[in-house]
Amino acid sequence: TQLSHFLHHAETNLSICNATQFKHSLELQGIGLHILTKVGDKILIDARISIGNIIHLKCRCTVWWNSADAKQKHSNTEVSAHSTDLPAHPPTKKVAYEKWYFEGGGYQFSGPPMRCDDNPNDLFMVPRDHMLHYKCDVHDQWWPVPTGFWVDESG
Repeated sequence: TQLSHFLHHAETNLSICNATQFKHSLELQGIGLHILTKVGDKILIDARISIGNIIHLKCRCTVWWNSADAKQKHSNTEVSAHSTDLPAHPPTKKVAYEKWYFEGGGYQFSGPPMRCDDNPNDLFMVPRDHMLHYKCDVHDQWWPVPTGFWVDESG
């Protein structure tokens, strides 16, 4: 299934330890790639997936869904990429963010889910004068955007 292939990809290419072991828990809840980004973190935590892995999985599933690997037919028993069970477009979700300036002040905005930074050790990165936080709906709290992730502030 697409879920199996994505979890295998997550385990082998994204360094999410034992990602393939999440398959059974996700399937029991009826969770597939087409709704993963819309599933509340609490449900996934209850399925024994750590918050770090939840963030990685949610950030990367849309990217993988649009990749050539996802479009490939892996076996004759799989659902066709043209099946009506699959969404026509990848899942989209808006996340609430806050930018807090170190010298005071800030503002809120919404945008797509944060993404893994492909170049976290960029030597030419400009020092930031702010911190970004995202709204966690499960805990109804603002959390700092983790190191190694970036936010598209253009909305």
